[in-house]
Amino acid sequence: MRILRQLLIILGVWLAGEVIAHLIPIPIPGNVIGMILMLILLLTKVIKVEKISGVSTFFLDNLSFFFIPGSVALMVDYRQVGDSLVPAFLAILISSILVFLVTGFTTEWLLRLVKRRKERKDGNASSNL
Repeated sequence: MRILRQLLIILGVWLAGEVIAHLIPIPIPGNVIGMILMLILLLTKVIKVEKISGVSTFFLDNLSFFFIPGSVALMVDYRQVGDSLVPAFLAILISSILVFLVTGFTTEWLLRLVKRRKERKDGNASSNL
């Protein structure tokens, strides 16, 4: 029953994102709006991480299986995308490199920020003695 509840929470937020995408005339897919909505709900603690951790861990552990249908469709219909194969490959390559760089720099920045805050906190704690 717990897993069903977790799945219903995740599907409910996804559905809310789809509804918002259809109601608001912005070119953002409903699943992206749903992820943003889930992030907001998690940050504001409306939904606690423990309430969805089981199903979300399962989805993340099996994420590669979600790419199989798209990959098979590309293999079956490769002639239709043949003309745009090189531009698509270049776009994927460039965007992947950019994602790696931005993720790396963001992680480094966050690690330095956490380290500075910890040092400041430790400094304030020792001065209070």
